[in-house]
Amino acid sequence: MERKTIVSTWESAISFDKVTAAFARITVSGREGSGVGKPTPVSAFSWLRTVGGRGPRLGLAVLISWLFLVPPALSEDVYQSREDFLSEAFAGDVPKSKTLWVKKGMRERINEIMKRTYKLLRVRYWRRGDRTAWILEEIGKVKPITTGLVVDGGSLERIKVLIYRESHGWEVRHAFFTDQFKGVRLSDGKRLNKSIDGISGATLSVNALTNLGALALYLHEFAMAKNE
Repeated sequence: MERKTIVSTWESAISFDKVTAAFARITVSGREGSGVGKPTPVSAFSWLRTVGGRGPRLGLAVLISWLFLVPPALSEDVYQSREDFLSEAFAGDVPKSKTLWVKKGMRERINEIMKRTYKLLRVRYWRRGDRTAWILEEIGKVKPITTGLVVDGGSLERIKVLIYRESHGWEVRHAFFTDQFKGVRLSDGKRLNKSIDGISGATLSVNALTNLGALALYLHEFAMAKNE
């Protein structure tokens, strides 16, 4: 009987839309009405206590909706758009994109470069003469790091973190780290010919960008072989 009463109270007194709308007003600072943000433990608890004061069953319904119905906020830091990256790479005159299909023989080498099974059937790239630009992704710890890379004459000219989604390791976006890749070439078909200094606490992100640098150089060789 108690269970039926709680369900009935939930259905009549509050809806999913009302819960999400209320939580949307709670910002990181704990203030209401100042925009959408992530609820902090303090602000969420205060709000829940206020609603719960109207009745324990209503408060329980709100708690259930928060835990099981409201999706967690996703975080990503966009440092540069793909369009702006490509515009800089080609001085404002971006060529049409091309497609490089990954053949069976390439797949094995790509897995060696990335040090895991890297699922890549085809990849878009932009080319003018001996210059190519690539937008590639690799997992840092649990989320992909979107990275722009420019290869000119067989060496890396630029590597830029476009979107970073991890909570740690974001230091790899800074020039003191990415400048190390300038002029680096591919050695033995799968490794960079220069050691890249790591960053304490950002090992996985460092490895991700290092592997992407080698991958872009490897793909560049096949793009050049197409003689377009």
